[in-house]
Formats: sequence, structure tokens, C-alpha cells
Amino acid sequence: MRIRLLPLVYLLACLICAGNMQAQTTGEIVSPINLYKEGRELFLQKNYAAAIPALQSFVNRQSSLQELFQEAEYMLVCSAYELNDPTGTTLLEAYLKKYPDSPYANRIHTLLAANAFYQEDYEQVLKLLLSSQIDILEDKERDDATYRIAVSYMKMGNLTDAAIWFNMLKVHASSSRYQNDCTYYISYIRYTQQKYDEALEGFLSLQNDTRYSSLIPYYTAEIYLFQKQYDKVESIAQSYLTTYPSNAYTAEMYRILEETYYRKKEPLKAVTAFEEYTRRESSPRRTAFYLAGLSYYQLEVYSKAATALEQVVPVNDELTQNAYLHLGLSYLQSAQKNKARMAFEQASAMNTDPKVKEKAAYNYALCIHETSFSAFGESVTVFERFLNEFPNSVYAGKVSSYLVETYMNTRSYEAALKSIERIARPSNQIMEAKQKILFQLGTQSFANAAFKEAIDYFDRSTAIGKYNKQTQADASYWRGEAYFRMGNMQQAARNFNDYLQSTGQKKDDTYALAQYNLGYTAFNQKNYALALTWFKRYINLVKQKDETVADAYNRIGDCHLQTRNF
Repeated sequence: MRIRLLPLVYLLACLICAGNMQAQTTGEIVSPINLYKEGRELFLQKNYAAAIPALQSFVNRQSSLQELFQEAEYMLVCSAYELNDPTGTTLLEAYLKKYPDSPYANRIHTLLAANAFYQEDYEQVLKLLLSSQIDILEDKERDDATYRIAVSYMKMGNLTDAAIWFNMLKVHASSSRYQNDCTYYISYIRYTQQKYDEALEGFLSLQNDTRYSSLIPYYTAEIYLFQKQYDKVESIAQSYLTTYPSNAYTAEMYRILEETYYRKKEPLKAVTAFEEYTRRESSPRRTAFYLAGLSYYQLEVYSKAATALEQVVPVNDELTQNAYLHLGLSYLQSAQKNKARMAFEQASAMNTDPKVKEKAAYNYALCIHETSFSAFGESVTVFERFLNEFPNSVYAGKVSSYLVETYMNTRSYEAALKSIERIARPSNQIMEAKQKILFQLGTQSFANAAFKEAIDYFDRSTAIGKYNKQTQADASYWRGEAYFRMGNMQQAARNFNDYLQSTGQKKDDTYALAQYNLGYTAFNQKNYALALTWFKRYINLVKQKDETVADAYNRIGDCHLQTRNF
């Protein structure tokens, strides 16, 4: 420890007076060797202020004792340093420059390192001490140097070497002066290395050291929090806050309590601790805002949830994706759909957590669907993308329902078909919609007299007919109608028969009409006996008599005529 006794002005005055006195009185009385001995004895007694006049007089005297000058000058510069002379460091460096091979160079390096340590120039400390032989220093100075090396490594972020030097000091120190300091710093390093059991053991051993009494509970609470021993954390934090209601670590203890209550699923207590924390802390941690946002969301205080989570999302890390998701959900509950949509879009674009990404993508698609200005547009695109990206999602069924609803309600069948073709693994619900869409496209082509095109659509619809049997049957019927219009009576008859065998609507007008058409396919192929059968079946099924019934009666007559059944 540097002794701060005399200001430089007083020291210089002493030197001047001492010089004058030597010249006027003692110069002729006290021999140089006695001046040297007197100065050296006072120096060894650490009476640096008294040592300086004698040593300075010795140096100023011309004598044959030149071999002692180097040591005398060493004692002078060391005395100036120990007395906190502002030029002390400069004097030490000048001495080394004058005597580079001095046997005292090792200790001077140690003094220069001590000065650099007080000035927090840790790089210079290491440069000086690691190039010195600190093992040959006196015990106390060796311990001091070892401690300064360890602290310097730690301050520069080299925790591995810091731990090595702290352990070395703890084991080999000449006294117990640094024992608790070493224990604390080693425990802190183990804490940063997530070696919590080892750190906890060290911290707990310092509980009765008053220098660390306000620090140890903070670290032990943090460690118990990492170890999920939430009851212990709560007990330590509450006790600490009672003992130190306005300590430097009080705010941090409230933050620890917030996380503890959040993990214990006590959101009301969590937000109370959060509010105490932010009241005391000018720069709260993002994690505190994150947990507060989730707690407020659980309490259904959506405005405060959004306010807290807005403090989290500007930084892109592992918290951001879930923060965006819950920010979107909070906005949604506050009827701010556009803000919700943007938050969900951000969360869905991140890959940190696949489950969060999936939920965000689903909610984003819903927001697009509900706010879209186009009946068939962006919402279909995002639904397609969702089903392609999350084919096994728990939300896939709902998304498929929304898509089918859009497909069928907008009647944009061509666009709907293209949309379905872009879905890699469409659900049964989507495939059923595809079957119906192909059928509708077929009927549109039929209405436009594009019978070949209609047949192609009906073929594609019946090919996937397992999803809706009635649509498959209806496609067969209208395919028969198309073939009939094209004069292909055999194919027409086959399709009408397929319809009759597969339809579940036996009382529908189409069921009767298919038999009327079968009568005509047989009649046109001059199979009058078969035609007669179908026309009679048709008449028996139809309750209301109309022009078609009259026509059927006429064809029955024609059949009898052709078969000469008068």
C-alpha cells in the first residue's frame, strides 16, 4: 500500500533545507558512509520522508563510495513513489533507464505495475508483472503482485487465467489476507462459467464476511433460479429486500423475484415485482420486459403486455420471436389487426422456435384473410404457404376450411384450381374441394357448349371421386350429357348408368332424367326394347307431368311402332 504523507511541495522544501544544512553544518561533520547508513536504516523502517534528506545528501556528496550510489538512488526513487510524489512513476522509469541491469529492476517493475493497477491500466499491469520474477519478491509484495495479475486477467475478460492465478494465490499465499477475496472471485468466475454447484459452495462460505454480505445473496439467488429452486430464491430475495430496501442490488432482487414468480405461474406477483424493478432501475433488462409482457398477457391486460413487449422486439435474439407472437396476440385482443398482422409476420419469418413460427404463421394468415380487400388474393396465397410449410400442423384443418370456403364462395374456380395445385400435400378437405371445383369447371364448359373440355374436367373430377361420392355421381351424369351432345351414345349410356348406380339421391329429378336420357341413348341406337324400358321407368318416377313426360310418351309410341307392337 502506498503511503500518502507529504505533498510534493513539502518534500522539495525538505530536500532544499537538507541540502543547505549539509553544506553549512553536517557536510564537514557527517561522513558519506554515515549518511548512507542513516538513510538506508530509515528507508528499511519505511520512514521514507526522513530517509530522503540523508540519502539525497549522500548522492550529492562526491566520495569514493560510488558503488553505493545506485542503491541510494534506488531508495530515493522508491521513497518518492511511496510518498505519492506525482513524479514517482517518472523517477522509477528514469532509474531503470539509467540502470537497466539493476538488481532492483524486478521490484521497480512491481511498483510500476502497482501504479498501473491503481490507474486501472490492466494491460500494463500484466506486461510488467509477467515479465518480472515475482517469486523472488518479499512475501507480502509477491502476494500483492499475484493478486494484481489475477484481477487484471479478470478485468480483461480472461477468466481462465484469472482463475488459475486466484487459485495459486489462495494455495500459496504467505498469509490469509487474500483468502476470502480469492474465494469470492473464483466463485464469481465459476458462476459466469455456469458451474453453479462449485460457485454456490464458494459464495455460501463467505456469508459471514461483511465485505460480501450484500453481494452473496444476489449470486446465490441467481444460482438457485438457474437450478429452478424457486422457493429458495423467493426466500432469499424477500429476506434481502427486508434487510436492504435501498441497496445497489435491490432492483436486481426485484427482477429475480419477477422471474421466480413467472416460473411459478404467479403472473400477478410477477408484474408487481417488475413494476418495483423498473421503478428503481433506469435501464431495465430486456428479459424483464419480456417476462412482464407474457405475465400481463396471461392476466389479459393486453395494453400493458404490448407496451412491455414493444421494448423487447427491436433486438433480434432468441426472445424476439416469441415476443413478436405475443405482441401480435395482444394487438389482436385490442382490435389492432394491422399491427397484429405485422407482428405475426415478423415472428413467422424467424426460425428460432418452430412451434412459435407455426402459430405466428397461422395467425398471420388469419389476419390477412380478415383484412384482405380482395376476396380471392393474398389470403389464399398465405394459406397455401402455410399448408406447404406446416402440412402436419394442428392448424392445418382450420386453414383448409378457410381455403375451401374462399374457393367455393368466390366462384373463382380456375384460380382456386391453380391454388390447390400449388399445395404439395393437400388435405382430404382440400382434395374434396378440388373434386367439386373440377365439376363446376366442367359444368361451365358444358354451358358454353365446350363439350370436350367439359368431359376433361369431369374425368379429372371423377378420378378423385373418393372424397365426395355425390359429386362423383353428378360428374358422371354431366359427362353423359356431354357425350350425348357429341353423339357418342355408348359413352353417354355408360355414364348415365354409372350415375344411377352411384348417386345417393334417388328421389332427385336428375335421377329420373338420367333414365329418360338412357331411353334416348337406346332409342338412337335403335335398341327400342331397351329404350321402351327406360322411358317407362322415367314416367313412373315423375310426379309432375310436363313436356318431357309428353315426349317420353311419344317415344314409347315410337318404340312400339318400331317393334310393330300395335
